[in-house]
Amino acid sequence: MGKNKKEYKKTEKSPESSVIYLKNNKNRFLKWGLLVTLFTLILLISVYFISPYRLVENIYVTGANEVYDQKILDSSGLKSGESIWEYYFDKSEIEEQVMNSDPQIKNVELSLSGLQDYTLAVEEYETVAYLTEEDKYKKILENGDILTASTANMDAEYPILHDFKKGRVLEQFLEEYKQVDKKVKDQISEIEYMKNKPGKRLIYIFMNDGNEVLVTVPDFSERLNYYQEMKGAVDKRKGLFDLEAGAYFKPFSDEEENEEKNNE
Repeated sequence: MGKNKKEYKKTEKSPESSVIYLKNNKNRFLKWGLLVTLFTLILLISVYFISPYRLVENIYVTGANEVYDQKILDSSGLKSGESIWEYYFDKSEIEEQVMNSDPQIKNVELSLSGLQDYTLAVEEYETVAYLTEEDKYKKILENGDILTASTANMDAEYPILHDFKKGRVLEQFLEEYKQVDKKVKDQISEIEYMKNKPGKRLIYIFMNDGNEVLVTVPDFSERLNYYQEMKGAVDKRKGLFDLEAGAYFKPFSDEEENEEKNNE
């Protein structure tokens, strides 16, 4: 009795099926890679938020010359040991708080300056003079603002103003004052606004060398910048330079001049 023999044919994979197989393997690899990456990222974030690196370590203040650093820090509300990211997302609010804390602060920018450090970069309105009010001295800023608080520490670099008030005359004077040469500025001691002649906008200037100058506010910088030449033209005699409507010199009397010399 003969045995039936079955013949088996070897099936060959088509090129199309091989490509599909490779694509499926690649997709599985990408999915696993994505899951591993996502898990690792979540793990790292979790570790970061329970580590001390999420907390503020140091807070620095830069650019503050006249406003105290401590006042700026207090107004910001920033503290070491608090969340870095909480402050980061409140950045605009913190900057506004500092800006509103003192009228001398012109601008402030909060920025991360390291992994755990913050820096408050401050820009101030410069003090340009002092105003006398009831035997007290108040700062006058470059923008024309007069600080309400009196100051006990006065810088001899800035002149003392008398009878000025916030307004157009003061603003015009400050614009003129910016244009005065530094060598001349350094010789100005005090400036008095002639309030009894408001229409003329006259100011009376007391110089450190004992001379006095009368000039209008609109002509202040243009005429006062010739002060050194005017001094040389009168052989350094002491007196009043009347620059209101020209350039006139009125020497002090001999008695006044001798008194000036004795005081030097």
